[in-house]
Amino acid sequence: MSALEFGPWEPDAAGVNAQVLATAKNVWAAKGGYIPIPSFNAISLSALPSKCVGLAFARTSAGGWLIIAGTRTKLYKFQSNAWVDITRASGGDYAVTVDDYWSFTQFGTQLIAVNIADDPQVVDVDGGVTNFAALGGTPPKARYATVVGDFVVLASLSSGDRKARNSAINDATGWTVGTNLCDEQEFADGGRVTGLAGGEYGYVVQEKSIRRMIFQPGSDIAFRFERVEAEHGAAAGYSLASSVNSIFFLANDGFYQFNANGLNPIGAQRINKWFRANSDSARYFAVVAFTDPFAPRIGWAFYNSAGSVNFDRVLFYDWQIDRWTYGEVTAQYWSSLVTAGVTLEDLDVYGSIDGGGIPYPFDSRVWEGGAPVIGAVNADGEMAFLEGAAPLDAVLATGPIHLTPGYRSKDFEIYPLGVLNGASPTIRIGKRENTQAAVLFTSAVAPSSLSGLWRVTASGRVHEFEVTITQATGTLWTHMQGLDINAGTAGRK
Repeated sequence: MSALEFGPWEPDAAGVNAQVLATAKNVWAAKGGYIPIPSFNAISLSALPSKCVGLAFARTSAGGWLIIAGTRTKLYKFQSNAWVDITRASGGDYAVTVDDYWSFTQFGTQLIAVNIADDPQVVDVDGGVTNFAALGGTPPKARYATVVGDFVVLASLSSGDRKARNSAINDATGWTVGTNLCDEQEFADGGRVTGLAGGEYGYVVQEKSIRRMIFQPGSDIAFRFERVEAEHGAAAGYSLASSVNSIFFLANDGFYQFNANGLNPIGAQRINKWFRANSDSARYFAVVAFTDPFAPRIGWAFYNSAGSVNFDRVLFYDWQIDRWTYGEVTAQYWSSLVTAGVTLEDLDVYGSIDGGGIPYPFDSRVWEGGAPVIGAVNADGEMAFLEGAAPLDAVLATGPIHLTPGYRSKDFEIYPLGVLNGASPTIRIGKRENTQAAVLFTSAVAPSSLSGLWRVTASGRVHEFEVTITQATGTLWTHMQGLDINAGTAGRK
């Protein structure tokens, strides 16, 4: 047998005998192979009354956690497995514009929520979280909000989408320019501001530019803006995510990482073309980025087609091992979240403990307060986490391979390389005589219960191998590395 190791998923480069995968669906990349993505289960039994367009969490001074969701007209908190309306008490419904979202940031005990159509809103997470209200100091309306050092920063303002304004120092209600270091900057070039990244120093990202915000102690102007990239920026307005001194975003020509080492085209000749071919062209830039708080991954949720009502695809990039995968999961909105914590009394809403209605195992971190998770509001408007007991159905497929150059191959014995435990793997083989011909796939075949081998007849010169791994019960599969393939030749013709 010859070992075929599953290489990186790079469909843009999946030529004949290329050591890359054409498909890596519902898996995460890992060193030496691929690992399962947990299933996507709802934890709430109540639904938001309309589509979610913003999702965030905040921490209280006592160590508690709060999950907030926004629709185009309301803001809600997730409490006792239900959504509770905490929209402003005066001022009426909000008016988030189509294709825009809420942006959230926490400054001390204040959770600030902004969108371009409404005055910035705030709630004190230590004050019982009753209703949002207008943020004091008459701040400008803005699309994006973050915290840089001791300042709240708002950008893409209603008075100009190339503007950014920072608050007074240590004062989220100080918005008078020239007072206590509050300042506003309009950028003459680089296009509109399309994102912010905060921390000890910040980044203002534009369509074709990236600027670093550097605090200037002792100066009467809080920040110096240093242009660190003059050709690329985030063309998609909510595609920016930051992690460990890097920012990640979607530009006009694909996906990028930027850090102290400069610009890194992480999608070029790998997945950029695949993304364009598999996303709705009219909503190419309507992507939402989020970080995996439990692993070195960035996710981008996007619409697969014009008929997609909700996000139904997610790209995952592991920046530690520099590999991509994707998921087929449908949700209204995705975010890096924490679990809110559930008591035994809260479990009563699922019915009898013995009745099978509990959506996660009792030892799942979903039931812990403050555990980091990837969360979303699912297609039904329910709070959900990517933390289910069973994994999603995984598919790993090679590109076209000519196993025996000069000859055709026919009869195959294939052994899966991995730790599949109680999973049910199947394989099907695509065959053709040349790369101009259409691919014909065999039926899916399960392995022998005795030898563990897949035995398949598929006569042709060029073959593709597609493995599907499903599992609902038993010990979970943990790793898939590749295939050991024994191919019998079938002559030259």
